[in-house]
Amino acid sequence: MSPNSPVLIADGKAELTFKVKAYMGVEDTRTIEVKNEDEEVILKDSVFTDTIEITADRIPQNEIKIYLEDGTPVSEVFTTTEHMGETLRFKAAVYGVESEVREVRIIEKPKVSFEPITVPIIFHVVYTTQEEYQYESIGTDMLQEILDRLNRVMKNELKNAPSSVDLNVTFVLADIDQYGKALKEKGVNRVKLNDGENKDLYIKSNLVWDPMRYLNVWIGEANEYTIDVQLPRYILDNGSFVQMAQYQDLQKVKDVSDISYWTYKEVGISLNKKHIYRMANASSPDAAGGSGDRFETIIGKFYGLYPTWKDKYNGALDDFCSDTYTYFRIYSRPEKWTYEATATNKEQKNGHEIYFDSFNIMDEHSFCSTITYEQALRMRTVMENCPFRMMRK
Repeated sequence: MSPNSPVLIADGKAELTFKVKAYMGVEDTRTIEVKNEDEEVILKDSVFTDTIEITADRIPQNEIKIYLEDGTPVSEVFTTTEHMGETLRFKAAVYGVESEVREVRIIEKPKVSFEPITVPIIFHVVYTTQEEYQYESIGTDMLQEILDRLNRVMKNELKNAPSSVDLNVTFVLADIDQYGKALKEKGVNRVKLNDGENKDLYIKSNLVWDPMRYLNVWIGEANEYTIDVQLPRYILDNGSFVQMAQYQDLQKVKDVSDISYWTYKEVGISLNKKHIYRMANASSPDAAGGSGDRFETIIGKFYGLYPTWKDKYNGALDDFCSDTYTYFRIYSRPEKWTYEATATNKEQKNGHEIYFDSFNIMDEHSFCSTITYEQALRMRTVMENCPFRMMRK
């Protein structure tokens, strides 16, 4: 049995659900080749035992019991306004066979009242004459749909997740340019370059609008397989702190004016046109996809969040938020898994996994519908104290 979060906010609204899986042993007789004392190969029947998962439709619902360790029954959707500061221990049973204990920390409803922040976004649509037709449909309507979903996620309007909160940040399409003139297309700055002109050089010289006032997003022929978005690199020397991975510590600066950027990608987000089309197709709240299909994931990283997944070579060992799971990477569906702390073999599934659904913006395959309280604290700290991340209206 797996709860879908390591923590639950005790506000009576946040919902903890449980994923129960049952398994059965199966014996199989196979013919194998062995050698006798004379090194002759002979055939021999041998019995092998395997463990397989029982499909959910084969288990009557009345045979699945969920309860606290002391035996108190628990419904499939658990909410509470009690037990603040406690760790509750849950178990499940199928046909009387009990699961191992799973612990969930119960935390108070956050008392922090975030001041509202409005972030204007300008999408610089950059193309050559030969590419122009490929960008015609990227406009205000499409981009507004992407931001509408982003804002619903940031305002915690899509799911009563166990530890999700309202960031109180609204992303809007910019309506005026850097000189104070009304934009012809809200949120869009179309730039047609000459064929062969160096796009990177042109963007750095002409298309970085004031990073204190705009979140710059460049749509062009960036790498279609990699989202080009960087973690913050600086923080004001005012006592603020954001924990980062090794070799990524934030450099302290006295004032925003003390630093400059080497590449425009340090102060904004660079996308390929294919990224935008995928984001538009994934704008439904119920559509799951990879991290490249969601603007929420990109925004999360831009404001300091790490992935919640890992494998041998990629992802993050720690996202520095105790109310998220860091899980082993899978590709097949929006269900993720990690291991019990006591599991010895962490290279393959072996009965010590914890399964849960993917709904966090930093999950790789996810409905991308929530951020947790600690993620919100981290993002707000970056928004208020990290140069090139402090843009607002």
